[in-house]
Amino acid sequence: FRQDQAPELARMGIGVMLQPKSHYEPHVERLGFPTWAADNGCFAQGTRFDSAAFYRWLATVPRSRLLFAVAPDVYGDHEATWRRSLPYLGEFREMGLPRAFVAQNGGRPDTVPWEYFETLFIGGDNAWHFGPMVRDLVLEARARGKRIHMGRVNSARRLQYAATIGCHSADGTYLAFRNRTTTGLRDMEKLVRQGILDGLHG
Repeated sequence: FRQDQAPELARMGIGVMLQPKSHYEPHVERLGFPTWAADNGCFAQGTRFDSAAFYRWLATVPRSRLLFAVAPDVYGDHEATWRRSLPYLGEFREMGLPRAFVAQNGGRPDTVPWEYFETLFIGGDNAWHFGPMVRDLVLEARARGKRIHMGRVNSARRLQYAATIGCHSADGTYLAFRNRTTTGLRDMEKLVRQGILDGLHG
C-alpha cells in the first residue's frame, strides 16, 4: 500500500501484513491500521534468510494490535516446516509474541503441532489451498479455538473462499499489484461494499 491510502484502508477495517525490510512497521500505529501481522519473509528471501536479522526486525514491530508473528517455514513441505518452525515457536512464546504456524502441503490434523501456536496460517501451493485437507485443518483449528489466516489471497474469489471455509483473515499482494494501474483502492472499496470481507471477521 501507499501511505496516503492508509486512512481509507483503516476506515474499511483492513489491516496490513508486515514484511522484513518493508519499513512500514514504525508507521502502522500512527497511520491508524486496526491490526497488523508480522510475516517471516522466507519465501522471498530463500537461502538468504537470516534468523538474527529476523529477530532484530521483530523487535521493531509494535505489539499493540499485532495479530501474530509467522514462524519460518519451508514452502510446500509440511515436515520441513515443522522442523524449522519448532525452535522459533518456543522463542516466540518466551518473547510474548502471538504465534502463527504455516500449514504447508502434506499437513494433516494429526500432524499439526496445535499446542505450539495460536494462529494456523494456510500456506502452500494453489492445489493445496483449494484441497480437502486444508478444509479439514480449518475445521480442526476452529474446534480447538485457533485463529485461521490464509496467505496468497489475491482475488475476490479467493477472499470469498477463505471466508466460506472459516478463515478469520487473509493477505496477498493484490492491492500492491493493482496500485500499478491506480485501481487498487477502488477495488478494495468495491469488495467492502459487496460484503466479501465481512466473513473474515468471525
